[in-house]
Amino acid sequence: MGLLLPVLLALLACLFGGLYFLGVFRQRRPGEPPLDKGRIPWLGHVLEFRKNTLKFLQRMRKKHVLINQSLRQLVRTPQRLRMQILTESMMRNLQNLMLHNLGSAANQKTWTEDGLYNYCYNIVFRAGYLALYGNATSETEGDKEKAINKDRAESDILFQEFRKYEQLFQIWRIMFYPQVEGERLQDAEFFLE
Repeated sequence: MGLLLPVLLALLACLFGGLYFLGVFRQRRPGEPPLDKGRIPWLGHVLEFRKNTLKFLQRMRKKHVLINQSLRQLVRTPQRLRMQILTESMMRNLQNLMLHNLGSAANQKTWTEDGLYNYCYNIVFRAGYLALYGNATSETEGDKEKAINKDRAESDILFQEFRKYEQLFQIWRIMFYPQVEGERLQDAEFFLE
């Protein structure tokens, strides 16, 4: 009987620790978009979204009015101007990411070998992220080179985290939609023949 209380307390502590680790008690931090936790930790609203997507999106739209207001302001900007700004930002970020190691042979790192798909995926993801969500400025970082290096480092960290979750979702996709995976494999076999 004397051993039962410590065991129950340890189980309770493990339960709360596990719930904390899964993000059940997580709160929205300043500057983050709205945090909308679902019933299931980490999965959020996946089941509701899968069941009735339109109804779910309409409910979220009503719930998050501030996001809708921001989007309306964005839409009011003339389309040509928005595309020009986005294109210029994307090109600048592509150049910063792709050309940063070019220079004298003494400054270059060891040769890195990777597939073309992975390289393109990495560069386009990072440049797109920086174009959409902004760059560090020379005023905040001290000079332009430090700002560019910070952008490169932060976008690389973000890309690595994104790849982890993407691989996890690929596993879930195979588990939840095995027929789609089978069709995808048949398509691949068809094109490889």
